[in-house]
Amino acid sequence: MKSIESVSQMKKTLLVELSKLPEYNAFGSRNDFDRNRLCSWIAELCHIEEFGNPCDQDSDVDFWFRDECWTLLCDYSNDDGVDS
Repeated sequence: MKSIESVSQMKKTLLVELSKLPEYNAFGSRNDFDRNRLCSWIAELCHIEEFGNPCDQDSDVDFWFRDECWTLLCDYSNDDGVDS
């Protein structure tokens, strides 16, 4: 299980990624799906910070939080070079 500090760091990392995400991808399509996915992950990380557990027990964030399996969140590393 991740610590609240790890959760906070991942949230900061995802906020940076969200701010760097261009409106359109290299193929000219809008990045709405990626933007919505990042926003939902950030919202769930906020929930964990507030309440200590994920609100969705079958989400990517829940699996990442419990260290139970690989999820897309594992593609994002913290700015300090330490993976969450």
